[in-house]
Order: sequence, then C-alpha cells, then structure tokens
Amino acid sequence: MIRIYLLLGFILYSTTHAQVDVLPPPATPISLAPPQADYYGVDNGIAAFISGFAKVIQNRNTYYIDANGTAVFDYIKDNGRASLGNKYSIEEYQKQLLQSDRLPWAVLDIVKQGKYGVLSPAGDLILPPIYDEIDRVGTAYWMLSLDGKKTYYLPHKKLLPFFDDIGYLDGRYFDVQQQGKWGIYDAKEGKMVIQAHYDAFDYCGGCSKTANYVYASKNAKWGIIDWQEKVLVPFQYDHQHRNMRSDNWVQSFAKNGQAVVINIVANKELEWNDASGFIINNLLVYKKDGKYGIYNKEGELQLPFIYDKIENPNDEPYATGNADYFVVKQGNLSGVIDAGGQVIIPLSYDAVRICLNHFIATKANISYLLDKNNNMLLTVPNATITAVHEGECSNTDALPIFKVKQRAYWGIYFATTHQYYEPQFYDVTMDYQPSGDSPYWIVADSQGVKTVFDAAGTLVLPALYNGYTVKKEFPEHLIQVKQQQAIGIYDTKLKREFIPTKYADYFDVIGTRKKAIICRSGDYTSTKIELRDWNGQRITNHLFTDIISLDSISYLLTDVEQSRYALYKTDSGSLTHLPYKQIELIGSNKVVAVRKDKAVWSLYHTSRLKELPGSYLLQSTTEDLPASTEDLPLLHYFRNGMGLISLHNKNGFIDEDGKQAFKPMYDFIKEYNSAGIAFVGNYKENERTIKGGYIDKKGKFLLPLRDFNYDEIDHNNMLASMMIVSKEDPKKLSTKKGLINSKGKVLIDALYDDIFAIKDNKYIVVLSGKKYGLLDDQGNWLIKPEYDDLGVMSYHFDTYYFPNQLFPMPVKKDGKWFYLTANGDFLKINAENLIY
Repeated sequence: MIRIYLLLGFILYSTTHAQVDVLPPPATPISLAPPQADYYGVDNGIAAFISGFAKVIQNRNTYYIDANGTAVFDYIKDNGRASLGNKYSIEEYQKQLLQSDRLPWAVLDIVKQGKYGVLSPAGDLILPPIYDEIDRVGTAYWMLSLDGKKTYYLPHKKLLPFFDDIGYLDGRYFDVQQQGKWGIYDAKEGKMVIQAHYDAFDYCGGCSKTANYVYASKNAKWGIIDWQEKVLVPFQYDHQHRNMRSDNWVQSFAKNGQAVVINIVANKELEWNDASGFIINNLLVYKKDGKYGIYNKEGELQLPFIYDKIENPNDEPYATGNADYFVVKQGNLSGVIDAGGQVIIPLSYDAVRICLNHFIATKANISYLLDKNNNMLLTVPNATITAVHEGECSNTDALPIFKVKQRAYWGIYFATTHQYYEPQFYDVTMDYQPSGDSPYWIVADSQGVKTVFDAAGTLVLPALYNGYTVKKEFPEHLIQVKQQQAIGIYDTKLKREFIPTKYADYFDVIGTRKKAIICRSGDYTSTKIELRDWNGQRITNHLFTDIISLDSISYLLTDVEQSRYALYKTDSGSLTHLPYKQIELIGSNKVVAVRKDKAVWSLYHTSRLKELPGSYLLQSTTEDLPASTEDLPLLHYFRNGMGLISLHNKNGFIDEDGKQAFKPMYDFIKEYNSAGIAFVGNYKENERTIKGGYIDKKGKFLLPLRDFNYDEIDHNNMLASMMIVSKEDPKKLSTKKGLINSKGKVLIDALYDDIFAIKDNKYIVVLSGKKYGLLDDQGNWLIKPEYDDLGVMSYHFDTYYFPNQLFPMPVKKDGKWFYLTANGDFLKINAENLIY
C-alpha cells in the first residue's frame, strides 16, 4: 500500500490542479522513550494531588495514583505542549475541544509498564495506558499500536478496530490490511465496504474535493474502483503517486511505459506526451497534431483542435479560479474563449491576460482593460495594468479593482463603478482593516501624502494627511489623521475635519453614555489637555495639564500651577469648574480634599458635586500653620471608604459623607479592611498593652473591649471577613487565639496557639500545641488540629499556575506523610517525605 501518512509528499508532488488539502499534514511523531528515573533524592515520598492524580515514590519507584490510591500510570512524558493542572494548558485544551472535528494537541502522554495512553491537562483520561505505541501525528487522527496491530483514534472519541496496518483516506474511509491484503473500512457504517483482497490503495489526500473512488492495485496493475467496489477504470496500468486527482480525470497512470490521461466517466484513454496540456476544473486542455482542444468532464470533445495554443488562465500554479475562460492563440494573435468555446475577446491582440474576471490586453504598446462583453473599459498607451493586489488576479471573488502604471506613476480603476483616477500616485496598496462597510480601502501615496478610497472608488480621505489610524473607540465615520507631527480627526461623512489637526500623541475616549475625547497638545514637559464632545465641540474652555480618573464616570482635570480644576461627568456630559486653590487625592473615589485658603481643607463629594461640612488639616500641608487651626483634625488618607483623622495625638475615622464614625479618641488604630472592620484601642500604662477591639464602620464594637499585647495586634489578624481574637492564659503565661466574623459571631473559641492565613486567605491554619488543623475561608473546620504538618502549607501544594485540589491532602503524623480524604479516612500509601 502507498501509505497515506506520506500525505505531505502528496501535497508537494500533486499537480498544479490538485485542490488544497483539508487534512493537515502529519507532524513528527512524538517520542515516548522512558525518561531517567527521578527519585528526588528520597526512597519514599508523596506529592499533592493535581487534577485528580498525585506522584508518589515507594522504594525508589515513582508512579502516579488516583484519588482512591490506585496506581494508574508510571510517569508523564514531557512534550512541551501541556502540563497537568496548568490552568493555561487547561484553557487551551478546552478551546481546542470546541473544534469537534479535530483532536486536541494540548494533551499529555502517560506511560504505565511500557504501555502508553493520553491524558488531558484537566485530568480526563482520553486513552488508557494499554497501547504499545501512540503516534499523535496530527489533529485528524492518532495511530495506536497494540500486539502488532494498528488502528486510529478519531475525533468524537471514535476508536476504529485493529488491523494489521491502516491508512487514512478521507476521514470516513480507511484502507486497512488483513492477512497481507488491503481492503476499505467505512467508519460511518462501522464495517468493511471493500474486502481485503487488493495489493495496495492510493488516494488524493491533497485534494479538497472528496473523491467517490479510490486507486487500487491488483496483480501488480492499477485501476480505479468506487466504494461499492465497482471497477471504474480497469486494472491495466502502472501508477506513481504524482498528479493525484479527485475529479473525473486520472493523470498518474501509464501503460507499456507510455503516460496516459483517462476520463473515468467515459473510460477514455489518451496518450499524455505534451506537458503544455493541463486539467482545470474537470476540463482537459489537450494537444493533438499540433493544435489544442478541450475535453469536458464527461470525456467528450467540447472544443475541436483548432488553436495553436490554449493557456492556463491562472498565473499561480495551484489556482483554480478564472476557469470559465481560456486565453487562446492563432499565430501571433491572442484572444479569449469561454469553457464552451464561445469567443469572448476576438483574437486581435498581441497578448491577453485574465484577471479578476476581466481581460487585460496589449497591442502595439497600448494596454486595454475589457469586460466579458468585450466592452473597452480602459485604453492606456505605454502602461501596465494589473490587479491592485497583484497576487489576486486568479481570485474570482475579489472585487475588480485595478491599478495602472504609466511611467513612474500609478492610477486606479474601479471596474464596478467605472471610476478612474489617472496615474498620479507613487504607490497604491490595500488596507484590509478599514472602517465602515467597505471590505477594504485602497491607499494611494504621493510623496508621503495619503489618499484613501473605498472599494467602490469613493474618496474616503483627501490628499491632506501623512497617515491615518482607524480606532475602534471611534464611530465608523471618524478617522484619526496625521499631518506632519500633529493629529486630528476627520469625518468621512461630512468630508471635513471633525477635530482640527493640531494635537499631539494620541486621542483617548472616555465614557460610555456621554463620550468625550481627550485632546493633548504641547510636549512631554508642558502637556496641555482639553476635552471635546462627539460633535467635535470643545467641552473645556481652558487648558489643563492632567486628567485623572476618579471612577468609571468621574474625571478630574487639573492645572496645579494655575490653580485650575474641573470635574467632568461622563454620565451627564457635564463639566463643573471647582473654585479651589488646591485639590488633593486622598485615597477615595468619592471625595477629594479641597482648600480655598492656605491651610484649611474640606471634602468635596464628586458624585453630589458639593462641598461637605467639616474642616481639616491635610497631612501633606501641615507646615507653618496658624494657631487658629490647632483644634482642626488632621486628615491622613482614606482606605476602603473610611478616612483616618487625628487630633491631639488621638485617632478616629470619618466616612465618605464627611460624618465621623467616631471622633479622635484612640491612641492606636489599624485601618479598615475590605470587610469594613478596623482595630482601635488605647495604650495602658506601659504602652506595651492596649485596651481595644474590633469595630465596624458605624463605630460599633464586635466584642467587648479587652487588653491586647502590642505584638499580637497585626494586620494579619484581620483575615478578610474574619478576625483573630486573643485571650491571655495567666496560668501558662501564654496567649490563646480564636476567630470571629464581621458580625462578631465567634467561629472558634480562643483555645489555639496560633492562627494564620495561607493561599491568599483561602485557607486558615490553626495550631494547637504542635498540631495543625485547617479551616476554610468561612471558618468551617476542614481538618481538626491533629497533625504534625499539612501539605497545604507547603509551597509544593499550590501556585498561581497549578490550582491543586485540596483532598486527598498530604498530612504528617508520627514522622510519616499520609493522604487524608475529605471524609477523614486515609489512603493506604505513606512516606517519609513530601515531594513535588
């Protein structure tokens, strides 16, 4: 059999008329040679579970187990394409699964006792490790070998039966070997449709059109049979895998050393002696007695042998477009006929070329562009006419747009609208990412100045600009343009500048409802900013030096040197000038600090557009303050919606409405966390002890005040929605810890020696004596504190890229590591070491 896995060769050596192959060529088979044994320097060890599997070492034997503790495979072969549990590998694998007619490549090769299988990075077993060999040669099929037999694994989890050998024909039909002979297996019907009594098969795997027949060899001769085993071409020929086809013609056969071409329908055989003949779109251009004619797809002579030459209508060797027409020659004159022999362009030109369903002809140094009705569209002396995209002459779906070169200049002709621009441009190109309905733009260049047309020849951009940018943030009719170093915006509907070309760098669009355009001028040391609306009108009457986003709808414009400030709201399109000498950001997206005189600050609410009651000093501007300000609170910053203030060495908080949650009365404060909880307290005599507690945003304590050692007050005690609370044990001279939630409810009593969060507060570790336990992020027990160590605390356990499963979890007890299941049972495996 001529193996189908030589598909790459099929493609390279198919004739110019073979269609493009829909089956990807096979990749180099992946080697599955066993790696060096890796003992990690230990005799016994266990690792955390990743996507349902964990690596273990027992007596220097490395293998993987499932969640039941069963050994499932020995190792994973590193193929550089995927990793078990890697979230990016999983995302890629899931994306590939959406292509249901293709097999995924982001998978893992697993090995067990010399047998091979395939695993997904998410831990799904695709193929069990029972095969002698797996060649993942592409995405159309994988070849499996077992006990000297072979089969294919196909998309949709389809596994074919095993045969002595197997080849891929078209995804439905497969040539298979049984007892030294070859037959055809139909995967759709699940049966042999051609019994195994042939010597070999061949097939055009490089043709996009699926053939309803197969090349077959019997008794050392080749013929053609269909899937019902009907003989279409008798077994009389020699065959080489070249010029393979899937239409009505066979071009790879020879008889008695003479190459032949055969029409399958008529079973007509012709000698093939002249390489100037060709087959295109099921038509055979053939030379006989020095003249050329055409046979149709049924093998009938459609055009008599009357022309001196019939040329392939395409410049590109593999193209099949333009096949409705042929360039023909009689003597020194050329013309065009259609596939039926009808004269389209009379034989009166020196040369003719078919391009975009039009005809480019030359005669006596004059170039002509003609349509299929022989209408003269262009007549240009001493010129060259071609498609705007010169490589697309054979693309019959492309719009008929031509460029004309005369001397050093190019012109453009739009055949659909008959719009012609005389040669005047230095270059003409296409932009395939335009704005609007046109599939592409035609860009003409004159000494760096661009003129842009749509596909119909309508002027999009006049010859005023050196460049343009289509911005997705803009409506389709607006284009950013560049003139020298300045930019502006051009309106293609109104045919005028929407925003004048006087700005620098780039435009930004802000807002969703009432959009505005940020316009910049000046240079990096003296930037000037203004806003314009979608009518191109200025929103700002003054220039600013900076614009700061406060939230999704509020923007603060500033010019500090000029003490000029304004607030722009994108939801209403309103601009509010702020009459202050200075404005400072203080960590809130709702309020800013504002001042009218030298020292006293107020809060301004950016949503309500009003100044809030209250006066403050600002921490950054406290030098040289007058005595009249000594009783004003000092505002430090806002965090999580609460502002820290201090007065006379005492601390308090205000909210974003300017209301005091509680007045400055505490020596010690830990700022509010994301759950809205802060710690406040006052020093006792020795300043090592603080009497305080946890408080909410309304100033309510979650638990009664008590004494805290200074060292136990830490931000780590505030675990998102939970807080660590402590209790002194005077008898043992120790401190015990517990947990409360943001409502003050006790989750665990203060009975434990240490409590700390791991994995971004996802889990809470609890230490009792020297034993560790584990809580979830709501304070529920996952593991009671009974173990010397927990695998979840190890860096092996969890990373950003590998989100490991929690159970079965490695836990350590009495010097050994075990796997603890979610219901508290143990797997039977244990080891002295935790590995990765």
